[in-house]
Amino acid sequence: KKLSKQAKINKLVRERDAGKPCISCGEYKPLEAGHYIAVSKSTKLRYDLRNIHGQCRACNGHPLYGNLVNYRKGLISRCGLESVEWLHNNK
Repeated sequence: KKLSKQAKINKLVRERDAGKPCISCGEYKPLEAGHYIAVSKSTKLRYDLRNIHGQCRACNGHPLYGNLVNYRKGLISRCGLESVEWLHNNK
């Protein structure tokens, strides 16, 4: 079965971030590919790996809907403030 582009990116993110904690809560749980800048806010960043990191199901979806305050903190820690600013400036 042929995977969609999004499914391929999600798989790549899960492989890249395997063994790392959830970028938002820091817990070691099974990871999903969570977007920092939502696809609905920027289709341009939909497939950009700088915008997608491993998140646990609770942080990525209901009830936390991205857990973005903590995602930002985790992203700064993992990638640097410049990366976060770049994402915000390139929506």
